Amino acid sequence: MPLELDSPAFQRSGPLDPRFSAAGGNLDPPLAWTGAPRRTRPFGLIAEDPDAPLRPFVHWLTWGIAGHLGSLPEGIAPHARVARQGRNDWGALGRGGPKPPAGFRLYALDGTLGPACEVARADLEAGVLDDAALTAKFWRSA
Repeated sequence: MPLELDSPAFQRSGPLDPRFSAAGGNLDPPLAWTGAPRRTRPFGLIAEDPDAPLRPFVHWLTWGIAGHLGSLPEGIAPHARVARQGRNDWGALGRGGPKPPAGFRLYALDGTLGPACEVARADLEAGVLDDAALTAKFWRSA
């Protein structure tokens, strides 16, 4: 079974509730996944805006999510023990909610990524066993 990523807070490619955006409460949405490869040690997650003008804009970079977990709760604090969080493209630790559309990509990792305080997207993608994507749309009202 392939890795699948979903959220109980929004439908795939559906609208993102404003409370999960920079225009609202800026909360991390709850995420859930199934079908992880048996060799998965940790998971890593990137939330980004693929439509940014110059390159994908990273809203959230997190790793070290225990391989036995199948979900992340809503509203994870930047220093929560459930995962290590890197700096987003605004330069802040943790997640910064989207203003444009955003996509989440979950990575099942082989465990070669160390516990460094900061990792780059390329570091996260190096030890991938499988990955799954989930996209939400967000429109600002005028």
